[in-house]
Amino acid sequence: MNNKCSGKEDLGLKKIYDSRVEIQNYFGTIIQNANDIVQCMFVSGNFISAVDLERIISLNKNLQFRFLLLNPQSKFLDERNKDLKTHGQYEIRISEWATVISALQKFKYVKLRFYDFYPFWHLVIIDNCKVYVSYNPSYTLGYTGIPLFLFEDNGEKTSMASAFNEYFDIVFRGGLRLKKRDSNSKE
Repeated sequence: MNNKCSGKEDLGLKKIYDSRVEIQNYFGTIIQNANDIVQCMFVSGNFISAVDLERIISLNKNLQFRFLLLNPQSKFLDERNKDLKTHGQYEIRISEWATVISALQKFKYVKLRFYDFYPFWHLVIIDNCKVYVSYNPSYTLGYTGIPLFLFEDNGEKTSMASAFNEYFDIVFRGGLRLKKRDSNSKE
């Protein structure tokens, strides 16, 4: 078997941050260079206030946004909260989803889906070529103390940016759609 992948260059690893906190105004900062699309997979998105999220999205009307959030009615929310409480962390509250979902519903160029599995990955994908990856271990919130990895697509099939793009697309296609408040249509 010929393994072509020989190092971090083949994986497209460009930078490792100590945590998401290392980048001031994390979400707003990393989407500044986006030209086309921003795709995000979060637990609840509550690391950013709904007011800030609305402001950032309204300032970037030229971009498409696709969000994946944990289904607030998922059994995995209870599992995640149980894990967090076991390790002295605060619970994720359903009310926090409501403000984020409400903020996202205001924009026609924002698509929202819900996933229904344990919330491990935190992804922000910029223009299908830059992927910021962090994770949410069972023992803590992923915002602090967990590394943030930046992968860039290098045109190789071994690129982690390509792998996470494909993963996001698969989950997004299978995600539960949000029903709009003012109609019975889906999307």
